[in-house]
Amino acid sequence: HHGKKLVGILCEQTLSAGLTMGQQPATTVIVGVGINANFSADQLGDGLRTPPTSLRDILGRDIDLEQLIWSSAKAILARLQP
Repeated sequence: HHGKKLVGILCEQTLSAGLTMGQQPATTVIVGVGINANFSADQLGDGLRTPPTSLRDILGRDIDLEQLIWSSAKAILARLQP
């Protein structure tokens, strides 16, 4: 939103000691998603590489976190479907 950071995504990949059926190391990818929601971005302090924002700052009100989680998960899963 206007050059400010609302969401962060972190991915981590690991190789296990076991092999897949194709004789390749088994791979695990862990994806974490963080959404700045019900707080003011002013609470995060200065010195961040990208200035933050939050849904509260954008919308001017708190949002239902459970609804945000389910809506976000549904949207992510829809993108992963072939």
